[in-house]
Amino acid sequence: MSKAADIADLIRTRLITAPAVGEIETPVDLTDLPADSVIVDKQKDILTMASKAVAKAKGTAIVILWDGHAIADKNAKRPRMDLSFTVSVWSRPVISGDVWPADDVMEAIINRLWQWVPQGGHQNNEVVIRPGGLVPNKSFLIYDCGVIVPASY
Repeated sequence: MSKAADIADLIRTRLITAPAVGEIETPVDLTDLPADSVIVDKQKDILTMASKAVAKAKGTAIVILWDGHAIADKNAKRPRMDLSFTVSVWSRPVISGDVWPADDVMEAIINRLWQWVPQGGHQNNEVVIRPGGLVPNKSFLIYDCGVIVPASY
């Protein structure tokens, strides 16, 4: 697999793993999501997969898409590359019953990724959360945010 796909899988694993002692707690327990509700784009039919996940009990899908890469520090002695991802929460447009509010799920995602160092190393290699927001859609309530992951150091 590519480095981007491997890191997307690391993000997925981080989201569906319970916080360790001392880590920020989340408003919803993402470990309760069915395994197929956290989707990593590997040239799949994301719309169909997200629709199926939203139809399930929690009414939520999380989609992780690779956006591209950039050189993190153009003045470094050797190239430092960052990988950019969009992490989005897909939910039913009307929240009722046991369906999680999409904004709570997004907050849980941000809490799980906040200052995370996915590949070990120095604190400057921690994940950076970029602004996101509401994504217009007629069928789903979708929130997203950007996630920048250092890929080399």
